[in-house]
Amino acid sequence: MRFGNNAIAVGLPGTYKLELVITVAMAAELPLKWRPPKGTSIYYLFDRVAIVVTGLGLAQSQQAAEYIHTELNPRYVVNIGTCAALQRHHAWGTWLHITHVQTQSTRYAMPDRLPIPWPLAPYSTDTLYSSPTPVHAVPEWPLAPCVDMEASAQAAVFHNTETSFHVLKRVSDFGHQPSIRDYKNQLPSLHADIQAILTWAPVTPDDITAIIPAFQRPRETHRAIQSVYDQTHPVSACSVIREPESARGVSYARNCGIQHAQTPWVAFLDNDDYWLPDHIEQLCKTHAEAPFY
Repeated sequence: MRFGNNAIAVGLPGTYKLELVITVAMAAELPLKWRPPKGTSIYYLFDRVAIVVTGLGLAQSQQAAEYIHTELNPRYVVNIGTCAALQRHHAWGTWLHITHVQTQSTRYAMPDRLPIPWPLAPYSTDTLYSSPTPVHAVPEWPLAPCVDMEASAQAAVFHNTETSFHVLKRVSDFGHQPSIRDYKNQLPSLHADIQAILTWAPVTPDDITAIIPAFQRPRETHRAIQSVYDQTHPVSACSVIREPESARGVSYARNCGIQHAQTPWVAFLDNDDYWLPDHIEQLCKTHAEAPFY
C-alpha cells in the first residue's frame, strides 16, 4: 500500500497494537534522523511508537488513517503539522492544541488531554478547519480561525473507534501563499520543536521528590520517612510538610511541597502509610514502558 508516492514499510505484524502513531503530512517536516527510509512511509521510534508520513491533502490523509486504523491499531494518534492562522490570533510559531476539527458539514471534538508530555512553552487552543484546497485559495472565510489540509480526514476515520485522536499544529503563516524560501526557512525551528515534543527522557529517581504531609502521628511519620530512604532507588529529596490545623489541611501541605520541589516529578506519601522498598523503582520502570498517560 502507498500514501502518495511512498510504500508502507513492513516492520510490525498488523495485529500488533501500538501505543502511539504520529502523523505528519510531509517527510520534510521531520528531523532528518526520523524520516522514513526512501520509498516508505513509516519510521519506528521504538517498538510501540511510529511516525507515519501521510502525504498532502485530505484524500491521502484519509488513506493513511484507514491503514493506521486497520493495520497498526494504535491506542493514540497525534497529527502534528503546520496551519495558517487567518485571524492572526496566534503569533507565528505558536503551537496549538486543537480542540475541534471542522469540515463543511461535520465538527469533531478532540480530547482535552494530550497523550504525550509537553516540553515546550505553553500552547494555545483553537478550532481547525481542514480545507480541500490550499489555504491561500480558500474562496470564502473558512469555518474556523485556523486552517490545514489533513486533520479532518483523520478525525473522520478515528471518530467512534477505540483510538484516541489528537491534533497539534504550529502556526506557519497567516493565509498568504508562502514562498519556497519561506517554507524552507521555517523548517529548522519546526524540526527542533518536533524533536523536543517526541523525545521522552526516562524518569529516574533523581527526578523525583517525595512529599509527606505530616500532622501528629510522629511514630507513623518516622516510618513513612524511613520507607523513602529505604528505597532501592532513592529519590532526589524528601519533603515533610506540616499540615496546618485549619481546614486547608493535607491538600495545602501537598501544594506547598509541590511549590518547593526542585525536580520535575513528585511522589506523594501519607504520613500514616509507607512504601515498599522497590516502590520508586517500579514506578520508573512502568513509566519507561508506557511514557504516555
